[in-house]
Amino acid sequence: MTRALALALAPALAPGLTPASAAPIAVPPTIEPTASQDDALRRGTEAYRVGDYAAAVAAYAEALTIGPLNIALLNKGRALQRLGDCNGAADAYVRVLDAPAVTEPSPDTVRGALTRYQAQLAAECPGTLVVTCDPSTAKLQFVDAPDGAADLPRIGCGTLVELPPGAYNIIARAHQQTERHRITIVGVQTQTLAIQITPLVEVDPGVSTWTVAGWAGLGVATAALGAGIFASLQVSAVDDEMQRLAITNEVQRADIEDALDEAALYEALQWSSYALAAVSLGVGLWMLDVGGDAPTLTPAAGEDEVGVVLTLPF
Repeated sequence: MTRALALALAPALAPGLTPASAAPIAVPPTIEPTASQDDALRRGTEAYRVGDYAAAVAAYAEALTIGPLNIALLNKGRALQRLGDCNGAADAYVRVLDAPAVTEPSPDTVRGALTRYQAQLAAECPGTLVVTCDPSTAKLQFVDAPDGAADLPRIGCGTLVELPPGAYNIIARAHQQTERHRITIVGVQTQTLAIQITPLVEVDPGVSTWTVAGWAGLGVATAALGAGIFASLQVSAVDDEMQRLAITNEVQRADIEDALDEAALYEALQWSSYALAAVSLGVGLWMLDVGGDAPTLTPAAGEDEVGVVLTLPF
């Protein structure tokens, strides 16, 4: 192991991380870097230490053009992460474990550093959310955004949205219904949320409430009209009784007073019943009209007669 390669490993190793911190698993055979790779790794490490991450990325990429190395991919990903290129870093990290491994640091140590860097990437970098909707016209809205995500972008069905990591609540509205969905965004990952809102089954009411109320009003009008006619007949009967008493030789004052009281009672019932019948008839017809079931009068004429046809829907 040359000194140049040892310098190249510096940015990749986490403080306090030892080979024992990661469980050993099967890895590709270890190899020794070529002299050209050793030089590129050394230059990448020097650039990384002074904060020139772009130069570090270029040096590690040069080493990878010669041949894949786990440490070159790990260091390149770390430098890209420092530059804010989350997707580039994720792409480099995902290839680390399949690349040939160097002897020092050991594969387990590299795996431990990779786990740490990937966790930082997932916690710090934005993730992508795509929402599929059925129906596609559903309206979406973020609610209760996590800390650090106050200024949320507009969200729509089928659109890609970048979001900081965290848990998000989304309100979906369609078919006069509202649903609440929760999804967790992980850095440099794409999360898909499928929303399906089924229309409520429309129940045919058969007869509208207005129609029922309208026919009830006509029923009240009919009953009130009948009560008014009955009261009118009773008033007529009382009048006949008073005429009979008037021609009787022996008239009892009490009989006359009873007849007058009875006549007044039936007269009050008569006019109040007719008034109730008129009001109920008007209200009933109005309710039937609102319900779309109002009776209709159609003029009709024949050779010898003229009149109207009353149509009552049932």
